[in-house]
Amino acid sequence: MVLSKQAPYEKGVWEICVKNVLKRLALASMVFAGSAIQAQSVVYLSNSGNDSNIGSPDAPCKTLAAAYGKVYAGGRIVVMDSMQLDPITLSKAVTIDGCGKGVILGDEAGVSRPYHAVAVAAGASDRVVLQNLTLECRSGQTDEGVLFSSGKSLVIERCTFDGFTDAAVNVSVSNAAEVQIEDTTFTGSSMGVRFLGNSASVKFSLNRVRALGMGSTGFSLAGPGNSVLKDCEATGASYGLVVYKGDVQADGLSASQNGCGIQLNSGSLRLGDCVVAGNGTGVKVNGGALSSYGNNRVDGNGSGNGPFTTIGLK
Repeated sequence: MVLSKQAPYEKGVWEICVKNVLKRLALASMVFAGSAIQAQSVVYLSNSGNDSNIGSPDAPCKTLAAAYGKVYAGGRIVVMDSMQLDPITLSKAVTIDGCGKGVILGDEAGVSRPYHAVAVAAGASDRVVLQNLTLECRSGQTDEGVLFSSGKSLVIERCTFDGFTDAAVNVSVSNAAEVQIEDTTFTGSSMGVRFLGNSASVKFSLNRVRALGMGSTGFSLAGPGNSVLKDCEATGASYGLVVYKGDVQADGLSASQNGCGIQLNSGSLRLGDCVVAGNGTGVKVNGGALSSYGNNRVDGNGSGNGPFTTIGLK
């Protein structure tokens, strides 16, 4: 059969086939375009936004969940103005920048909430960053501010946590991971940071972190990995720093007005340029290996002031 000599019926069938192909191509291009619109490297949040928006500065989203659904893995969510954000579970690499305006509520009166304001359950290669955020528990129904259970790394920068019934940050990972917390303040929770990971390949770093008025412990380190505290403060808790296992180095730690400033139960703890003063007990060693660079000040405590001649503590 020669196409140029098609019968009317055959020609009609040919045209219908061509039209169907064109329709399918047009539909595919629309779907692709829609995906490109929905997925962004940076998604913006605003009180005046709408979750049907694409998440641009001129068309921001309304809720954190919608913004998270529209951001590429490895992308950034930016809060544009003062607003409350609902709890969320993060399962991909992302940066959430509250810009000093976003408040993630663990709970509030009359509203049932999950146990964590932010749960990080990401993949083995995923990096999650939380910065310039406030995380609050307002009615005593949320256990933890952040639970980190899986992922390559968690970074918390310039954040504040308040009022959680358990740990403000709970690190409980079984894979190799890195945790870095910087320029962050914990108030009014049971614990500031609890490190429970069971992997010796976890690297834990606290820089300029303040745990103020914790009900139980400022920093509780019970993971077998490596932990470094630099220029941190633990004040007004039952325990300032407790080490249960792992290898811990504390440089420039200030522990005061606690029931016990520093307690070592197991593992190893090295102290440098630390001040442990005004506690019920200064330094208490139940086990493990305590050593010092010889430039610490441990005095003015009810007990546990030394002398620590064998470890060089001053």
